[in-house]
Amino acid sequence: GTTRILQRNNNDHFWYGLLSTARYELNPLWTVSGGIDLRSYEGRHFGEVFDLLGANHFMDEGQELQEGDVFRYDNTGLVKWGGLFGLLEYSDSRVSAFLNLSGSTIGFGLEENFKYQVPVAETDSIIYLRNPYESVKVDGVDYSASSPRATKQSLDTKWIPGGTVKIGASYNIDKRSSVFANAGYLSKSQPYRNVVNTGNPVSYVSNIDNENIIALELGYSFKNTKFAANLNGYRTVWENKPVVGLSSVNDPDRCDPSDPECEFKTGLNVLGINALHQGVEFDCAYEIHPKVTIEALASLGDWI
Repeated sequence: GTTRILQRNNNDHFWYGLLSTARYELNPLWTVSGGIDLRSYEGRHFGEVFDLLGANHFMDEGQELQEGDVFRYDNTGLVKWGGLFGLLEYSDSRVSAFLNLSGSTIGFGLEENFKYQVPVAETDSIIYLRNPYESVKVDGVDYSASSPRATKQSLDTKWIPGGTVKIGASYNIDKRSSVFANAGYLSKSQPYRNVVNTGNPVSYVSNIDNENIIALELGYSFKNTKFAANLNGYRTVWENKPVVGLSSVNDPDRCDPSDPECEFKTGLNVLGINALHQGVEFDCAYEIHPKVTIEALASLGDWI
């Protein structure tokens, strides 16, 4: 046997969905469009013995494994998405404007193939096993993945709503100059890794407030036969920006604080990590010859 091998980490992803859009011209000035957005995703993630490097087998958790055997971890992440969106547009010779609204809900779930849970006889407690080979003895009874009431750990679907509002307009002052303004608000769920805690036991992160993004933009454009320039200012506030890596603490609702041996861990997001991006940008181009154009760009930003 050997304790040194080449391991392959597999990620098998399956996507399918439906995107439908309809557009209708109310009159020469107004147009409305909208549709639905439905998606489903399954991602299986597992470790595999890839190469024994000449050995007969690999020892892991007291098990003899061969090339192709799954080990260390094996789970399937589930994501479902349902959304509606609508767009109202206006356009005439001098003004163009739009209003965009969307709403969505995302469902997160997890199915474990390696971690098990076993109820302890005549008690309300549950033993959470890290892998199919682990065995825990309570009051002289061995509890394992082969116990009569053992089941694979899993999480029921947790739905998190979100949505967007975007509005914008531009105005042609004359044939050479125009101004524009855009504003938007986005509320979206935290990414999967910040919603689902894949530790032992698996659980949902207890504080999963949505990311909230507010964006504003103002600009001016000028152009003639030889020269063109754009000047715009922007300000974007990003609230609850996701932090990679969760904090882990004992769950007070499922772990006795007086028990120092308790290991019922739950993940926590670090909320209130906000970002501010604001600044001004300028670009221009001047044609000094039909085959030669000089371009320039300047940007001043304050990003925190």
